[in-house]
Amino acid sequence: MLVVEYAWPELMTRLALVWRCLLACSMAVSGCAGARQDRPCEVPGTSASGETTCGHVPYLAGEYVRAFVPAGTRYLNDHALVQGPDGTWHLYGITHDSVGEPENEHQFLHATAQRLLGPWTEQADALVADPASDEHVLWAPFVIEREPGRWSMFYYADLLEPENPTRGSRRADSSDLWHWQRVPRSAPGGRAPGGRDPFVLRAGSRWLLYSVGVDEESRGQILVSETRDPLLSGWSPAQPALTDPVPAEPWRRGNVQSPYVVKYEGSYYLFVTRKSLSPVDYVRTDVFCSTDPLRFDWRPVTELRAHAAEIVRDGDRWFISSCGWTKAVGEMHRGLSLAPLQWAERRPQ
Repeated sequence: MLVVEYAWPELMTRLALVWRCLLACSMAVSGCAGARQDRPCEVPGTSASGETTCGHVPYLAGEYVRAFVPAGTRYLNDHALVQGPDGTWHLYGITHDSVGEPENEHQFLHATAQRLLGPWTEQADALVADPASDEHVLWAPFVIEREPGRWSMFYYADLLEPENPTRGSRRADSSDLWHWQRVPRSAPGGRAPGGRDPFVLRAGSRWLLYSVGVDEESRGQILVSETRDPLLSGWSPAQPALTDPVPAEPWRRGNVQSPYVVKYEGSYYLFVTRKSLSPVDYVRTDVFCSTDPLRFDWRPVTELRAHAAEIVRDGDRWFISSCGWTKAVGEMHRGLSLAPLQWAERRPQ
């Protein structure tokens, strides 16, 4: 039997959240009547005024398939998936040949495939930490095509010092997805504001940069900055888009990580990996919904089994990825796992 221990304030907060979800679902039973049995009785997201803002709820539509296993004993942690103009898929991610040593993660693994589900071929590492650039680690790459044939990789390279938990993200650029050139931190766009685990979303004429930070009470936050510069410079100061109501101990760095935002049917869905002393939280992703990509209320619309999830679209199919330290996910799940993702429509009340 697995016994999960929580601090008393966190336990009460979690019980309150469960009660609100049960109450909301009981009120929505009539709206779920007649729904397909393979779809959940979904709980809609609401704004502070109570107005429904979430028309769909994402859910796992099948089992995970382990699509890629790194060579030797290397694991894959936070990662990025991107498809090139020739159809080739590229995978970049945190790696190390231990069972999980975050402060020794100094390379970004690179693998390629002609199909998302593989087979994948491991390539030479995309980046190796550069001490001359004051890179202590290489964490959480995210790749976005900022213009046709031009890609930017945002990543984190500083150690997590308790007195300075939001050091800012780094950037490297590429014109072929094979070779990456660091943008000097002193150059425009070379030092974006915010914290670790960067993610970039294009929303119309705006570019939104999400990252992880904490507030003065050690509550985890998802921060967001924006720019309209197509060269991805001139970012606004980072502001909180989501704040965890539960303070984080013993890390003092927050209970949230790995943000990923998807726009679907007019709403924005923020996928956030949880963390705590409980091993269950390592593979737990909460999903939040809002019509405003700059603000999300702490009202998860669903919970999915995944760590450091990426949401990937392959043609008309959606997938969710999962990964992690070998000591946390086990040898049978080492590497990249993918599962089909679908969107359940909330029925009118």
